[in-house]
Amino acid sequence: MKEIDYKNLRSVTIFDICDDPAIFKKIMPCYPKYKTKEDYIELYKESPVQQAFDLIDFADITNNKKLRDAVSKEWKTELTHFFNE
Repeated sequence: MKEIDYKNLRSVTIFDICDDPAIFKKIMPCYPKYKTKEDYIELYKESPVQQAFDLIDFADITNNKKLRDAVSKEWKTELTHFFNE
């Protein structure tokens, strides 16, 4: 696992903090179709909250409570809206 900047999570993708294809497959059903950061950023344009879900999944897989809490806080508005639709 790579170093995570918890202060700037909106600029972080799963590709920035991980390089394990097995984890990519668990988190992203569309992997390896989207196998680069650039491909995946295009996907975020369609569904920005997906970035938060992927980071939360990664945090859960790696037992990183600090990351999970930081993502939940950073995307609180979007996640609340998503679950109240």
